[in-house]
Amino acid sequence: MKKVPAASSPSWKLQIQQKQAPFALTLSTHAVDLIGSSAPQLMPYKKKRKLRRLDSPTHQMMRAFENYSEHSRGPVIIHPYTMVAPYKSMHETIFRLAQDKLAPLIIIPFPDNHHHSIVGTAPSSPIRLMILNLQAFSQCTIGILVDKGFPCRPSISNFSYIVAIFFIGGPDDREALAYASRMADNPDVGITVFRILVRVNKIESFEEEERELKLDESLLDEFKLRNTGNNRLNWRDIEVDDGVEAVKAIKNLQGEYDLVMVGRRHWDVSLRDEEMADLLHNPELGVIGDMLASSDFCGGMVNVLVIDARK
Repeated sequence: MKKVPAASSPSWKLQIQQKQAPFALTLSTHAVDLIGSSAPQLMPYKKKRKLRRLDSPTHQMMRAFENYSEHSRGPVIIHPYTMVAPYKSMHETIFRLAQDKLAPLIIIPFPDNHHHSIVGTAPSSPIRLMILNLQAFSQCTIGILVDKGFPCRPSISNFSYIVAIFFIGGPDDREALAYASRMADNPDVGITVFRILVRVNKIESFEEEERELKLDESLLDEFKLRNTGNNRLNWRDIEVDDGVEAVKAIKNLQGEYDLVMVGRRHWDVSLRDEEMADLLHNPELGVIGDMLASSDFCGGMVNVLVIDARK
């Protein structure tokens, strides 16, 4: 059996969300590759099991979730599981659990990147297959977390965090902005929204693009209205001509961020994977997410969350 790499600091991703949430349910699943013909298993994580190493990454991860649940200002329930299944069908077990618990979001760590820079490394093919299967068949939103580690060790009572959102447009970016909207309610979180405006050629514009633009504008207006008077929110509009200019502009927006968020895909044709294939190393992250996770942005030292909205 082989362990799927787990996020090294999972609890702070939850902590930056709204502190006064009326209810939150978190399912923490530790995945283990099953080699052989045995049936997949999903079992509750038992911290008191004999011979359990207290210093193991799994135990530390589960303890971090428990610590968050115990100290959260709102009611939070943690359900930890250990999943033992072959890589090729691991997504099916995850989907059954998510469907049973009505989970709206699944966050999975991008492998190996909390120990090494993403540049020059590639996930092993079985793990990559699992991530691609999750993205292809999920009925709920998938978040791919490139975890570079937390720069310091925050306490529950003294916590501040800087988040940047890159919004270009489309279902994935709208989902990322909706997730950021929950973070904006946390008084210890500062958020900067960079809206990348790709100039539209009205002569060649399509009905689908116009519909996406209307949906974008509706959500952006709602986000701004909800955050009226929020002095922890900054907003910048940046106009570009095409996808290449968009990538260059985002590279120049480097800062002291703790987390950056972006959608995996974007409505603009020039930013689709097939149009930017030469720049794309990790298709799971999309064109912009792949660049944000590389050394080209903040020296590859910033945590990145790529959102893939439900189909």
